[in-house]
Amino acid sequence: MLPGNFTSQIATTVANITYVGAGTKNGVEYPAAGSTITFSYPSGLQTNDLLILMCHEDDTGGHATWPPSGWTSLYSGGSTGTGFWLRLAYKFYSSGTGVDVAIPTSGLDHIFGTVTAFRGVNTSSPFGAATLIATLDKTYPSPNVYNFANVTTTVDKAYVCNLIGHDIDTSTTSVAWDDNTSLDATNRGEKLDISTQLGWNGGFGLYTGTKLTAGTVNNLTGYVKASSYKRFVGFALKPL
Repeated sequence: MLPGNFTSQIATTVANITYVGAGTKNGVEYPAAGSTITFSYPSGLQTNDLLILMCHEDDTGGHATWPPSGWTSLYSGGSTGTGFWLRLAYKFYSSGTGVDVAIPTSGLDHIFGTVTAFRGVNTSSPFGAATLIATLDKTYPSPNVYNFANVTTTVDKAYVCNLIGHDIDTSTTSVAWDDNTSLDATNRGEKLDISTQLGWNGGFGLYTGTKLTAGTVNNLTGYVKASSYKRFVGFALKPL
């Protein structure tokens, strides 16, 4: 029996966010007006895994309905002229095996992309960065390098995501990264690098990692392997 008054204290911990995986890359060239394209979910999902749909569309004609039903748009940005659109939407998983994206009645050169999944994200407030950073580069720099603007996380163990989109005509990997040592060594690195030769082509690469202590992430350098239009998006996920 403990003497006198006492206070019981229960230690709490914040778990790391983990990358579950990506669904199969899917795409359609010149999809039929009014049709749909289905992007499959990754395997092994659990309730409340965060799903992020990443889509690439050429900057001509119409664009797919955004966001898809039941999803929230995270980013929808395109160039002005002959570049491309890069679009992100998110939802928490409850059921199902994929998402249908509606094609417009006007012309669309191509649409392709994938669904990624992350576990351990805060379901009431999923984002843990001061702001989403997005930049369009319509130039053709040599050697096609981009230094991401700093992402400043607002909570410990935020999961930082940096995405480069491009319009290179290739079906192989096209994005490379410098190691970002301000992110946790146990999980930082490239998670996705997909490309297509559908229509006017394009692709994107994803680099992620955990920022253990809230604050500014070091600049991240990404390399696109050929001259192209490029779009860059940086954000962070908040842990439970």
